[in-house]
Amino acid sequence: MTETTIKVLPREILISIFSYLDMKELLNCSEACQLWNNVANDNSFYKKFWYIWSHNSNRRWKGKWRMALELHPRCNYSRIIDTLSVKEIKSVLKKRLIPIKGLLEKSELKKALLDSDPKDQIAYFPKWKASFVAAEKDSKRTAITKEELCTTEW
Repeated sequence: MTETTIKVLPREILISIFSYLDMKELLNCSEACQLWNNVANDNSFYKKFWYIWSHNSNRRWKGKWRMALELHPRCNYSRIIDTLSVKEIKSVLKKRLIPIKGLLEKSELKKALLDSDPKDQIAYFPKWKASFVAAEKDSKRTAITKEELCTTEW
């Protein structure tokens, strides 16, 4: 297979090939070229990693609570806010303890989400990559806030 052949492979084929890679290999491929970066940032990979890693399949997660397959509340969603559904936005706002009663329009929910975004977090995309990165950072934490303790489903 030549370089030209690889460049003309359909996105679906590349996604299928990349699905056999682990996280480190996927990140290495994302640095090869713009096409591979685009493919490696497909939501399906990070949703899979988020699900697998949040269900204690990794040593770093041993003894940690099982996390639902939902978007992580400690992400900065500013770069990807338009890709989020109303249900996803409401879920994140609820986890952030932001009252949503009275917020009827999607634009109001998006503003509340952006206003509550953690400013010290990098805005990753796509949305499942953002959640995966936040979960990875969380896996190494040794402290929890009172709000997190009260809002976590144990």
